[in-house]
Amino acid sequence: MYFYWAYGLRVKSELEFPELFSLEVDSEVDVEILLGEEGISFTELDISKPYSYFIQQSDFKMNVYGVASYHVISGSSIIVYPSPGACVSDIRIYCLSNAFAAILHQQKKIPLHAGAIHCDDQLILVMGDSGAGKTTLLFNLLQKGYRIFSDDVVVLSEDRNGSVNCISSYPVMKIWKSQAEQIGNSSGIPIRKGVEKYPLYFHDKFDCRSLSPMIIVVLKISSSINDIECKEFQGADAVMELLHHIYRREYLSHYEIFSILPLLSRLANQCKFIEITRPAYLNKEHQLMEFFIKKIGG
Repeated sequence: MYFYWAYGLRVKSELEFPELFSLEVDSEVDVEILLGEEGISFTELDISKPYSYFIQQSDFKMNVYGVASYHVISGSSIIVYPSPGACVSDIRIYCLSNAFAAILHQQKKIPLHAGAIHCDDQLILVMGDSGAGKTTLLFNLLQKGYRIFSDDVVVLSEDRNGSVNCISSYPVMKIWKSQAEQIGNSSGIPIRKGVEKYPLYFHDKFDCRSLSPMIIVVLKISSSINDIECKEFQGADAVMELLHHIYRREYLSHYEIFSILPLLSRLANQCKFIEITRPAYLNKEHQLMEFFIKKIGG
């Protein structure tokens, strides 16, 4: 058995996860990952599709064609049924993403699709839809000397005073092939087949603490502007932006979405929100980074 820390949870696993932060053997765990029989599938799912899932209360079943089936039960266990001949790194990445998202939702925890960097003992979160440049910005900030707290998911929590804090996911950044080559780290295995992203580990600098976010930056891209634009926003707009970036929001019912709005409202009230929009044609990575640093006061 292996023992890990992930998303603020203590994990016992029959599978080895080099991506996760190792713990000493501990009898008290929050989640157990078990290895099931190879090739098992679920009748509720269409296994001919690339990806399918089924949710019923605290029971989540998912199949990724050619990779594995996953059964997530009551927020406490993940059973992995590998497909014959599946790539081990593919099996791990879907467990760490989709299956853990289901675990967090079952435990009534809120994962936010956002990267984060340290700012003293607080955090600056970075959100953005696919293609907005979040990965590139975080990588360039890392090269600039900023310390990465989390790559693309943080879990929201509350302290005794009702303030909203964030917990990191696990100590890996997923960087593009060109970035991996830049730092001489492209000899490894991609995070999964068909994706030109590679793992960049930071176990030695990983922070398991729950920290308070002070600024949330939302990256956007537009074909109708010529220069980088910036604006601040708050209130309902900030809450809706947070709601849009709930990790695997499709796993939640309408009632569950409604129930998390008070926590999102508290987070919106305690943070400064900045929207940075860059022109679609702009490919000057360092220009965006410098603009970002100027706006956050770094």
